[in-house]
Amino acid sequence: MPVVAIVDGMRIMFYAKEHWPAHFHVRIAEYHAVFSVSPVRRTEGTLPRAKERKIIEWAQSREAELKRAFEQAIGKQKVDPIK
Repeated sequence: MPVVAIVDGMRIMFYAKEHWPAHFHVRIAEYHAVFSVSPVRRTEGTLPRAKERKIIEWAQSREAELKRAFEQAIGKQKVDPIK
């Protein structure tokens, strides 16, 4: 599962065997959550409220890059980092 970004200590990842709809995984400490790419919202798991707000803000400004990374992951291609 490649880490494509680290945001405020949270690892943003795509798993090797992803499935539609487009989504990404976030891990920090004991927390794990899944967010849809469009619209950006948490669909599974939990994060501390401040961390969730930070991820949503970060992801909303990078939807195109997240969609591309998701497509790379399901296509079994190298996933490009997201800044």
